Amino acid sequence: MKVNLITCVTNSGSGWGPGHSCISVEKIVYSMEDYAGLINRYSSGWKQFPLDYYLQKNEDRPLFIQELISAVNAEKILQYIRQSAARDEDYITSGVCSSQAASAIEFAWDQKFDPSGIDKPYNVYLLAKAKKIVKSEEMIWPGKSKLTLEMREKIESKINYVMNRPFPAPFSITEQELRANYIENSIGTKF
Repeated sequence: MKVNLITCVTNSGSGWGPGHSCISVEKIVYSMEDYAGLINRYSSGWKQFPLDYYLQKNEDRPLFIQELISAVNAEKILQYIRQSAARDEDYITSGVCSSQAASAIEFAWDQKFDPSGIDKPYNVYLLAKAKKIVKSEEMIWPGKSKLTLEMREKIESKINYVMNRPFPAPFSITEQELRANYIENSIGTKF
């Protein structure tokens, strides 16, 4: 089964913020994004979406899609997500999107991925490259032409920042960034 690490550049619709990390297995995206059960009080922070829907929903921002090597076991990724959901882990109280994606990769890989301290999606993206677990990578941004020139330039600046920064990036995330990281709406299937 094919496993992708998806890194969304900036927060949806804003051009600002740290972005988002999620994982797809085959044609389903698994995303840790529900704040402490605020959207659905009786389920975990994990949401799942059809891959095509997720890509369309996020067309206003660039998405880096890294296909991971087969040594990152897809069944173990799913096992991690099921176990995390069964523990009722939520966004923020159990980690952010990027720390949960990194932990799922660590669980599914036979080597150390070092997810501790992962606080931004770009760090997971860069760590996957540094650990050489990326089989292939593509960037898509289908809604680029719909954005204003100012918004495109702001987002392109963020891409350049990410591509030219060292790994690991300094550990720092503000409360404002944490709040900004969750702009997603309540559409999606809950576990």
